[in-house]
Amino acid sequence: LTAFAARAGWNMERERLEQSLRQGLARATALTRIATRLHTAHAHPDAAFQEMCAEVRTVLGISAVAVGLFDERDGLLVRRAQVGLPQAWIDRWVMRPLGALDERLQRGEIVVFGRGDPERRPLDDDARRLGVTDCVVTPIRHEGRLIGILSGLQFGGDWRWRREDLAWLEAVAGLLVEVVVAGRMFEALRRSEQRYRRIVTTTQEGVWTVDAAQRTTFVNQRMAEIVGYSPAELLGRPLLDFVAPEERALLASKFAERRGGVHDRYEHQFTRKDGSRVVVQASTSPLLDDEGSFVGALAMVRDVTELRQLATRVLHG
Repeated sequence: LTAFAARAGWNMERERLEQSLRQGLARATALTRIATRLHTAHAHPDAAFQEMCAEVRTVLGISAVAVGLFDERDGLLVRRAQVGLPQAWIDRWVMRPLGALDERLQRGEIVVFGRGDPERRPLDDDARRLGVTDCVVTPIRHEGRLIGILSGLQFGGDWRWRREDLAWLEAVAGLLVEVVVAGRMFEALRRSEQRYRRIVTTTQEGVWTVDAAQRTTFVNQRMAEIVGYSPAELLGRPLLDFVAPEERALLASKFAERRGGVHDRYEHQFTRKDGSRVVVQASTSPLLDDEGSFVGALAMVRDVTELRQLATRVLHG
């Protein structure tokens, strides 16, 4: 009988270990999927956040998961994604300021409320009214600053948090940090680019950029008007296609100077689409990539045709 009991106990322990290993493998695999999705979604993070919430909910077997991030402008907590939250909870969502959150979150600690809390801290009235029985909130921090939270909620049932659950959630929150920071950098870059493009497209000067082979990569509307084409007709075509034939050698030598890092200002003539000539003054600069290699040139172009015609009439007046 003693031997039978010992064998049964050993079998139970083996099953427990095997279950633990299977669970650990499943969670590691899920973490890999989350990491892959997040790291490829910097431009559109909300869809990746939504998928992450679904993955966390499945792995932990919990009722609902949500991600909230603090708005950099007003400091309010904004929900970015959720899975499983009842509509009543969504309708009552309040954008809370950072100072209103538990101080432990700001220190980087995971906070547990409800039945799974060893200190038995009560849930707030709204949570109890909506049927929440357990809640865990994981801080998302960057360089010592709280930038968001990852929350899990249980509505009824006998679910309980375990230490390994909290460790896994902390790992997920760590993955979120990188994509949140990268997403904010991407958004700042996008806004900067929008401002730049507004300036470029509305300026009264023509803007023309070419690549290292002198193929057109961008022209603004004003530049297209100067040479009598639409922007679409200019893109991809060699710059020299639009330069007066007798001045192509000059432009080729000027472009060689751009390769050498030289900035310059000079006048030359374009041939317009209707065959007429236009005299322009071009302020040109080399374009370099992040490693300092030459990738093309930028020209700010003014139509000075009328000015030169006036000067000629005065000279011969």
